[in-house]
Parts: sequence; C-alpha cells; structure tokens
Amino acid sequence: GKMQCCYFAEFENMIKVKVSVTGAGSLFGQGILKSVRDDLGSIYPEIHGLDYFWDAFGFRYCDSATVLPDILSEHVSEIEWYNELVAAVKGFQSKLLFVGADFELQILAKYSDDFFAQTGCKIIISPKETIEICKDKFLFAKYLGAKQINVPFTIIGDVSFGEAKKAVGCPFVVKPRFGARSRGVSLVHNELEFTSALNSCAEPIFQQFLPNPDAEYSCGIIVLNGTLHSVCTLKRVLRDGNTWEAVSGNMEDPEFLLVERYCRQIVAGLDFIGPANIQCRVVDGVPYAFEVNPRFSGTTYFRTLLGVNEPLNVIKDSMGLEVPTDLRLRPGKVRRYFSECLET
Repeated sequence: GKMQCCYFAEFENMIKVKVSVTGAGSLFGQGILKSVRDDLGSIYPEIHGLDYFWDAFGFRYCDSATVLPDILSEHVSEIEWYNELVAAVKGFQSKLLFVGADFELQILAKYSDDFFAQTGCKIIISPKETIEICKDKFLFAKYLGAKQINVPFTIIGDVSFGEAKKAVGCPFVVKPRFGARSRGVSLVHNELEFTSALNSCAEPIFQQFLPNPDAEYSCGIIVLNGTLHSVCTLKRVLRDGNTWEAVSGNMEDPEFLLVERYCRQIVAGLDFIGPANIQCRVVDGVPYAFEVNPRFSGTTYFRTLLGVNEPLNVIKDSMGLEVPTDLRLRPGKVRRYFSECLET
C-alpha cells in the first residue's frame, strides 16, 4: 500500500502534456514516439497517434489513435484530410503536433497558422519556404552554393551523357529531383548506365559523385525560437537507404568537428523551426551535404539512446522549460536490428 501511495504522489507531481504524432507507422514516426515514451523525468506525455493504417506499429506507443483518410488516394481531397486531422487533434486536446510522415510536411507548413487557430495545437514545422528548398534537390544545391556553402556540383535539364560527365565529373549520380531514402538513385559510369538511369528516374538531376562511404554522417539539429540548441553528429553505416548502425564521435575527432561546423553553416543559411536532419559525406577533408530533411529523422531514437532526446527538448521548450544550448551526444555506438512480436 505504501509503495502505491508513493507512486501516486510522484505521479501527481508530474507535468502532464498532450501531444499528437502523425506517421505513427513510419520509421521516423516511431523514432519520435519511442523518444517521447522514454523516461522523461517530471514530464508525463499522453500521446495520440495518427496514421493511415489501423495496424501501424507505432500505435503501441500511443494512448489513443486515429486513422486518417489516405491523402495519397485520388479519392481523398487535401481539405477533407486536413479537416479530419484538425478534428482528431482538437478532440484529443493536443498542445503539440509532431509530423512523422514526410509527404505531410509541405501541406502542413501551409496550414500551420490556421491549424493553431482551430485547435490551439502548435505544429512543430519549419517555414514552407525552407521545406520547399530542402525537398527540391536542385534548388537546395543552388541555394546553398549561392551562400558559399559546399554542395555537390548539380545540373538539371535535357543533357547527354557527355554533357553531364563534363559538368559534374565521372562517375556521377542520377537521382530524382524530388525524392528520399535513396529511391531512384543510380551511379553512372557509361552511356548504357546513363540510359538505364534515366528510364528509372522521374525529373532527374545529375550530381557529382561523393566517394568515401566510410565518412558518411547523419546530423540531427534542433532550432528553438531561432536558437540552435543541438548539433548531434553520427557517423553511419547504411542498409537499403536507412541507417543500420551509427557511432557518436569523440569531439576531439577533427572530422566530427569539421562536420559540426559545416552543419552550423547550413543552419545559419536556412530558416529551421524545430528539427532537421543533415546528411553529408566528407571527401578530401571537405563535407558535402547531399540531403537535408526539415524534420525528425530515422536516427532520432539513436540520439535519444546516446543522451540527446530531441522530441523531449521540443516538448520542454513548448512548456516554457529551459533547454540547454550545448547538448552533446555521449560517445557510443547504436545498432538497429530486426525484431518480431506476436500480435494479440
């Protein structure tokens, strides 16, 4: 009886907060959910999960769940989807909405102010201009290049193999102008591979190849009220476009410091609100970002395990609690693995 009494007394002292998370079934949606569910000390979050399938795996971390109409279906209009989202979040009385599905970003950035007016819930999202720059790989390279920030040489247009080779070097990468997770990406050495790459890629861009896969980094950043609070750099090993294992570095390691400085340059050049993920490779002592996602990433929970819980810091900030501006990962290695569970 005494133990239980203490537990309830402690529970009463906790600060309760209601949050909603979309994309509960996605890899990075689950990263947000697991982080929010981690030991949060004095904060007790109630979580409302949203997805497009009833069996979304992330729902197991949620207190309640809503299945939204499939916005990717031609039978569902954007406004129909948006109204259902508003109703669900309003019904749960969430104070914060985390975006866990990539394709929702551009839509929700447009509606951010209206959403808050209707629900009293703040969407953690960067401005739509920032999202547009990051989503368009050609625009991104052009924008950062104009700010004297290193990016891979990138061209676009109806070019021949010879023209592309001359402009960006050989071998080079053909990838979709709008895309993620390495889909439709080809490394091209000759005319035959060039033709094949064009056939399997919509709206292609042609980009300088960055060798040295052993120096690939995934960097999580959090910007709160215009202040950069953390740059968390992980050196990573990929499988099927996703991070399979990642190491946080010793901050005396010159390459980690180089990447961190580079990430700070990018943050200074783009207007982020909340999370972003910068992916880059270091070639001949120079970091080059090949992708920036203005959202939490698939490695969010990796960083939580290494001591920097990015979603929690966003929650703390929204509650008026102090978040340090010099957050650092503990040195260590995180591995991802397959697991099974029995459905009940």
